[in-house]
Amino acid sequence: MTSQLPGTWREPHREEQVPFEEAKELWAEQAFLKLESVASTYGGYITYQELGDHLFETTKVHTTSLLPRWIRHPLYRVLEQCKERNLPAVTALVVQKGSGRVGPGFNFWLELQNRGPIDNEEELEAAAAKERLAAYRLYCPIVPDNAVAMPTPQLAKRINAGNVKWPCAPPPCSSCGRPLKFYKPCLVCN
Repeated sequence: MTSQLPGTWREPHREEQVPFEEAKELWAEQAFLKLESVASTYGGYITYQELGDHLFETTKVHTTSLLPRWIRHPLYRVLEQCKERNLPAVTALVVQKGSGRVGPGFNFWLELQNRGPIDNEEELEAAAAKERLAAYRLYCPIVPDNAVAMPTPQLAKRINAGNVKWPCAPPPCSSCGRPLKFYKPCLVCN
């Protein structure tokens, strides 16, 4: 005889179910706070896995569902709050570990803005980079005057190598004005 354990529960009481709607609300609340914190550091970002782990840790609410199946629910709620409060989409700070890109669920933000979905990964990531910059400008006390919408460091490596086209140029060197590569120091001034 096997026991049926709930799919969503609050630690340490694994056998007591937490309604999924309640879990989504708790996760969304903590996700918003975490993303505001991430945005307070210029260039900050967090992976989906890191955010998921943080939500489990802070709410003590866990699920047996795979991360891609449940993380979108609190992130969509965060986006709805951003829209209601006229804030930048702080979910743009959540990226995939390997690629450094937002997931296709970021298109929900575009829907909330009455814009069509973007199928092209580079274009979607560029839209997310603009939202990240807006979030840094709102939450971070120090943002360079010449800041531009930038890719994450993982994606920047591919852009700098010429493997990915990026619609925005990196900011020029603040000392000499020479063009730079993303996240690379000026070879003349350093």
